Amino acid sequence: MKNSFGIQKMNEFMKIKRFFTEYAHDILNTLYEAEKGNIIIKMDSDQLQMRPKLIKFIQDFARCHKYSDSTVHLGVYILDVYMDTYILSNYFEHQKLMSLVCLLLAAKSEEIDEAVPSIKDLLMIIDMSQDIGVDFKCIDKYDSKSINSAYKTFAGMYCKLEYLIFESLYFNTVRPTTMTFIKIFQTVIVSESDIKDVEKGCEKSCETLGDLRLSALEYIKEFSEIIIVDVAFFNIQPSKIAAAILCATRKLLKIKKFWTETLSQLTRYKFDEIQNLMMSLNEKRNASLYLHTNVDFEMRDSGYVSPDSGSETDEVEKKKHKRQKMDFSRFN
Repeated sequence: MKNSFGIQKMNEFMKIKRFFTEYAHDILNTLYEAEKGNIIIKMDSDQLQMRPKLIKFIQDFARCHKYSDSTVHLGVYILDVYMDTYILSNYFEHQKLMSLVCLLLAAKSEEIDEAVPSIKDLLMIIDMSQDIGVDFKCIDKYDSKSINSAYKTFAGMYCKLEYLIFESLYFNTVRPTTMTFIKIFQTVIVSESDIKDVEKGCEKSCETLGDLRLSALEYIKEFSEIIIVDVAFFNIQPSKIAAAILCATRKLLKIKKFWTETLSQLTRYKFDEIQNLMMSLNEKRNASLYLHTNVDFEMRDSGYVSPDSGSETDEVEKKKHKRQKMDFSRFN
């Protein structure tokens, strides 16, 4: 049965050029279907305590190279999947390399290959001297033969590590994250009709539509920073989190009708399906509980992806979950 929302109605919402096409409806359908196959994060990693530090490293690198929030969130998702599969080296430079490969794999998936740094640039960021025998921060001390050999060794390590990470994703990087949906939903987060419905008490400027949109984007940014570090959001459907962020943002903007039929049709969630999650997001924002909180959402429908929702997830559940130790020495 064809969705009554329809392509023509959908185009009213799609202000971003990449979605402003006759295929917008199909794109959303594909994203909703793809999220069903997202790999469940079991939080098996013995080094989960390193996650905040690695995320901070990813965020700093992404900020320096002007990567989008979508790329960062996909990179962190890939990191989580990989950490669930392998026991990481205790050497922080190895962990940094693994984190960067996750992020750069996400960048390639987002089709921003031109922003991927060269091997030389990576070796200026990560100290791999104990593995390749050359410290590139003191490169003048080495002859050309040693340098070329180090380049070759590191390139081999990088490619093999990238393969292992790609393998942990079942060779599929089409993994919608919350930011994938947010980028679509935020285009319709406020409208002209919302201005007259703004109540007094909004924390930010909400006098004009431009002010309202800017304030909305600032709130979305705050929520995106919360969900990327909080393990409580690991296995909740990305589209559901995005819808809850949309609702929470409009509520913070003091818009009377903070959830409308139009938004329900676009996101495919009714208010009662996201209400508890929206409240939890606002509570976390107010309390600034950013890292490793264990909050029970007390949701009637938790939104967790069921094991039978995708073929790849089936494969994960059927196999005995074996975590392998990451041995960098075998890359040399």
